[in-house]
Amino acid sequence: MRAKFQAGQRVIANDKAPGDYSGRAGTVLEHKSDTSEYQVQFDGDDRGPGWLASWQLDLAVRAA
Repeated sequence: MRAKFQAGQRVIANDKAPGDYSGRAGTVLEHKSDTSEYQVQFDGDDRGPGWLASWQLDLAVRAA
């Protein structure tokens, strides 16, 4: 399965993500090779990383 995101990329949880993640930015830690799930460490989240599906994440765009 081809990965949509790579480890180290910055992402933002979109409006399809669970409410406590929606709109939050974070860094992809890993991809589950047999699924479309990504482990993401969200900025300022001391609960540890969460697992979200690819359709719940968008690539973060850097401001110019």
